[in-house]
Amino acid sequence: MTENKNISVMLCSVGDAYYSGLGMKSNHKEAMRFYRKAASLGNSYAMFRMGECYENGTGTDKDTEEAFQYYQKSAETGCIPGMLKVGDYYWSGMDGIVAQSKEKAAQWYLQALKKNDAQEERQDEPFVYVRIADCMKDGIGMEKNLQAAHELYQAAVEDMMDIMPYDRMFDYSMLERAEKGEEELRSKLHLPKSEPVGELIS
Repeated sequence: MTENKNISVMLCSVGDAYYSGLGMKSNHKEAMRFYRKAASLGNSYAMFRMGECYENGTGTDKDTEEAFQYYQKSAETGCIPGMLKVGDYYWSGMDGIVAQSKEKAAQWYLQALKKNDAQEERQDEPFVYVRIADCMKDGIGMEKNLQAAHELYQAAVEDMMDIMPYDRMFDYSMLERAEKGEEELRSKLHLPKSEPVGELIS
């Protein structure tokens, strides 16, 4: 069991290298081949990456339904990014796949938060915080609390700024979402305006 886990981690790392072009020429089809092998050994992160490939049509034909199935498998086997993605599908709704339910989305986000809090490495923490803040500011699936939501957005922005220079696959849209949420709540709470992200990283 441990041997399979170690092999799956290695396969997933090779897939990431092919996907991002780290130390080799980028090849999304090869990346997907390694992700698929790792996923077959039960690697939940590889399942998540397979979902991304199908969702974006990267290295394969775009297939949103197949993407969701991989995200769901990933979430059910404990992968935080997979939990967040399943939550995202419920948040927006997807015709023919899942009906919109922000309450169900909030449940998945809370599950991701619980898993995040229980582990030592918390590289997914800022992305969890953004989703929880989105729910908290409108009281979706949890008590409404603008102050706490603002603090979560603020923490997410700060953490993402630390991650961004070292992550070749960083999702910049999440940084923009966190910054936008922070500024919105700064205005509602009558707090001093923060510096633009461009000034913070210059």
